[in-house]
Amino acid sequence: MLIGEFADRSGTSARMLRYYEQQGLVRARRSANGYRVYDEGELEIADAKTKEYM
Repeated sequence: MLIGEFADRSGTSARMLRYYEQQGLVRARRSANGYRVYDEGELEIADAKTKEYM
């Protein structure tokens, strides 16, 4: 899923997801056009981190 959908489903912002990626907490592969593509497994990690910061 792309970053917008991932942000909506995880309840956080795209900016925060980029930060998580920069810190090595979640990983995204890149599509041919350079978009971040996240796997379902990363959603659980982002959910946990979002709840941790709230």
